[in-house]
Amino acid sequence: MEQEKSNTEAFLSAVENGELSTVRDMIAQGMSANASDKYGWSALIKAAKRGHRDTVNLLIEHGADPNRPSKTNATALTEAASKGHGDIIVTLLEHGADVNTKGEYGYTALLLAAYFGHADVVRLLLDRGAEPNEMNDSGETAWTLAATSGRNGVLSVLENRGVRRQCSPGETLFLVAGIGSLEKVRNLLKGGLFRKGLTVDARSFGEQTPLMNAAQSGQTKMVEFLLESGANVNAIDQESRTALMKAIENQHLEVVRILLDKGAWPTSRDIAGVSPMLLAVYKGNKDIVEALIDRGASVYTLEPLSAKTVMKIATEKGYHDIVQLLKDRGAKE
Repeated sequence: MEQEKSNTEAFLSAVENGELSTVRDMIAQGMSANASDKYGWSALIKAAKRGHRDTVNLLIEHGADPNRPSKTNATALTEAASKGHGDIIVTLLEHGADVNTKGEYGYTALLLAAYFGHADVVRLLLDRGAEPNEMNDSGETAWTLAATSGRNGVLSVLENRGVRRQCSPGETLFLVAGIGSLEKVRNLLKGGLFRKGLTVDARSFGEQTPLMNAAQSGQTKMVEFLLESGANVNAIDQESRTALMKAIENQHLEVVRILLDKGAWPTSRDIAGVSPMLLAVYKGNKDIVEALIDRGASVYTLEPLSAKTVMKIATEKGYHDIVQLLKDRGAKE
């Protein structure tokens, strides 16, 4: 039994690492192409998630089931979609994968592709029959997931396919800010909608503001306009994330600098305890880290769960330029 477990682990490791010859040899020696780990993650799910197309083809050729779910209902298709592996999605669908199968929390492949911003995959899935208005367990559709995540490329694909949603004035302002349409934003704020209570800080998806969408989309001129129009630079969404955090997460340095110049807090934390400094270090962006330090972020910022310093995190990730910057600014190992 222990030997069998060891062999399965070795096989799954080879699959994840894309060691095609090893995978082929082990199958030839009797290893099942449907082998899975203790969580039910099959070899095919792992290969699809990692983007190993040749391994996916080999496993399917030897009988791997494209619809076999893990214990949390992840499938090869949903994992490939979440990572944007369009070529693997085509292979899976051609071999019988259900395009509308639901994974963990009721997410279909289309919902995951929309959430992670894979516009080409969204287009592919729609071409292959994905239900455009399917909802996850929280009642979110591809359209709402793309809107709340600032995935404007996905929204364009959905709009071109006739997938629309009637928006409230606040939602409209949020979306228009994300695509950088200054004229439309001016019209919304100055027109009749303003008399209905629409303000520059109107809340929409997930308690987000137009400034947050403009920031995460890298719309520099829109960010400047909204701030000049009185937008609250430190407004928080339902996860206590700010426009600054969203700009950092998407690595928009110019937007980060504008927000900091307008008083964005460099030391705020979201509900998970993550700060702008932590986000910048996670992303490996030295310029943003430096901008934050210049505005008061601590070189001794701690990760909430592990209590690791940003120096420790940067060292572990191999971000040597950030490590040197932190040392130059007084951090000790």
